[in-house]
Amino acid sequence: MKKILVSDSLRALIEAYDGLPSRKDFVVRSSPTAEGILSLHEAEQADLIIVDLNTPVMGGEALSFLLRRKEALKDVSIIVVCDGESLKRAGSCGANAVVSNPIDPVDMFAKIGELLNVRERKNVREIVKVSVKIRSAGDFFFAVSRNISSSGLLVETNRVLSPGDAIKCSLVLERTVAVEGEVIRVAKKSGESGETYEYGIKFTGLDPAAKAEIEEYVKKLKGN
Repeated sequence: MKKILVSDSLRALIEAYDGLPSRKDFVVRSSPTAEGILSLHEAEQADLIIVDLNTPVMGGEALSFLLRRKEALKDVSIIVVCDGESLKRAGSCGANAVVSNPIDPVDMFAKIGELLNVRERKNVREIVKVSVKIRSAGDFFFAVSRNISSSGLLVETNRVLSPGDAIKCSLVLERTVAVEGEVIRVAKKSGESGETYEYGIKFTGLDPAAKAEIEEYVKKLKGN
């Protein structure tokens, strides 16, 4: 069993990782603070920690420094997420890898697979390339869709939305495509990692260029 500890803000994206042979082979735990991640690691001895540089209160940089200096805790892989201006700073804190915001899910999942020492499943690129960054009520978070068409998509996340909510999405296809949509269906799901939500989203005001790109992407998927 692979154990992954992450900042709360990154959990939905990391839970989309499908590179292991089975979801039963890994578990994701999260905390809103770096101190919380440290406590979880002390208790559970994680295989991988993924932390945002700006995670309250200690911060990802200080957490990484601290872990590398504690004999009982240092043997863990660490990925630090930061903005472009902090790449040099983050690269010197002892992390195995640094990922810049906005996160490229393909790059992120490749690093996870490498650090967990697992072979990627053949269909992982198809899944992660339909990652979705959603803006709702001024808040950005990640979700993942495995079902997309020119009329809408089905996404999964641990964030709570309601029917009728208007959202803005950045879809990671061959390139990033910006669309707007409305939540039209909600379903709660329970699993080993806790409760998640599945949302049916209908696109609203989809421009011709975005529609053509989505249709081309779906066509390529069906051809694989």
